[in-house]
Amino acid sequence: MTIELYLKAGHKGNDVGDCPFAQFIRCILNHKDISYDLKPCTQETKPEWLLKDFEGRLPCLMHNGKGTIESSDIADYIEKTFPQKSLKTPEEVSKEVLVFFPAMVKLCKSIPEDTELEKKFLDQCQVLEDLLTSSGGPYLSGASETLADYSLAPKLFHMTAIVPEFHPKVYEKLKQSFPKLNAYMTTMFDHKHFCSTTYDKQWVIEAWKVKRAL
Repeated sequence: MTIELYLKAGHKGNDVGDCPFAQFIRCILNHKDISYDLKPCTQETKPEWLLKDFEGRLPCLMHNGKGTIESSDIADYIEKTFPQKSLKTPEEVSKEVLVFFPAMVKLCKSIPEDTELEKKFLDQCQVLEDLLTSSGGPYLSGASETLADYSLAPKLFHMTAIVPEFHPKVYEKLKQSFPKLNAYMTTMFDHKHFCSTTYDKQWVIEAWKVKRAL
C-alpha cells in the first residue's frame, strides 16, 4: 500500500510548509528510497479521520491502514518496517541531540533577552560541538548518517533563520565559538536529501514572528 505523509501545508495551502519534524521524516524516506505521497494539510483540509483519531496532529504517516504520529515514533516505524539502509542511532547520541531544540525554542520565544536562556542554548551548542569532535565527523556518529542527523538538521536550519533574526548577538557567538557545529551545518544543508525537502527561510521567520506575538 502507498505510504502517505500528512504534513503542514505552506502559504498556498497545497504546498509543503516549514515543519522541521515533517522534513525529518521526508529525509528518512528519501534516504531509504521509499516512495510516498505528500498530503499537505491546512486546518480546514485535514481529513476527518486525522481530526478524530489523532486530534489533527501533524506530521502523520499512513501505511497499510495504520496512522502514526510523533516524528520519533514515525522514524522508528519506518526503520523497523524498512530496515534497508539502516539509520540506527547510538543511544548516547540520541540523548545528547534531544535537548538542543527545546533550548532553542525557549531562547527564541524570550522577549526581552534572557541571559540564562542564552547560556543554556549555547551550552547545548557546546554539547553538539563536543559530540562532533568525538565522532570525528562529518556526521554525529562518524562517517555515516543516522536518524539523529536527519532529525537535527531541520532544527538547525530553523535556528539559522530565527536566532540571527531575534538574537543576533547570540548567533554571532555561535558562529565564532563552534567550528565543528558550523561545518556540520554546511555538510547537512548541502546534503541531497535535505536540499530536496527544504523550504524558504523567510517562511520560518514569519511563523516565529507569530509565535513570539502570542
